[in-house]
Amino acid sequence: MQLQSAVVPPPEVYAEALAAAQGLRFAPREVEEAPTGLLQRLARGATKQQASPPEVVPAVVPAEQPFVRLTRFGNVATDDIETLGLALGVDAWDWPAPVVHVSALVLATTTPRPTITAELGGDVDGLRTIFRKVLAVAQSQRFFLDRRIFHPQFPVATVEADDDVSLRERLELDTAAFVGMEWQVTRFSLLGLSFGDTSRVFEEIAVVPLGGAG
Repeated sequence: MQLQSAVVPPPEVYAEALAAAQGLRFAPREVEEAPTGLLQRLARGATKQQASPPEVVPAVVPAEQPFVRLTRFGNVATDDIETLGLALGVDAWDWPAPVVHVSALVLATTTPRPTITAELGGDVDGLRTIFRKVLAVAQSQRFFLDRRIFHPQFPVATVEADDDVSLRERLELDTAAFVGMEWQVTRFSLLGLSFGDTSRVFEEIAVVPLGGAG
């Protein structure tokens, strides 16, 4: 089974971010300076008659996996998952339970499909502490993982955008002032994907409470 650990935001936090992601729109087209001569005005009138229909903003599609990834463990046997889960549960009794919130939504149009990601603010250092402690426990169980990779963010949506590069470049996300509700991270999850599962959707197979939750 493919295994990873992750912080899953509460449903209301994700729903709020997804609602804000609906602020997607196209930036206005650059318009050439209007002609002033008679022939130019006539030509402009003909152009107006041939104007293209109004643009429709592409659909925002909810992410299948809205979670903050901590670590990827790779392919892990069932017995090893149980041992790892027990070790994490014993050690996590004094780990921090940080209070965080969505501080910004970021639109990326250079990916194969445009994506909208929620960046976290608040006690992000607390999340990084959990990340480091998960790595330490994993190493004690002979899992050797990359210690450099942790991003305090989770995917919110993909965008059904046209393949026209000019349209993709003009996508804008009108959420400059968006700040989400706070929530306390009181647990993290072990998520698994069975071999041969074509859905590529991870399921929660274990929950590790954080002892610092108050």
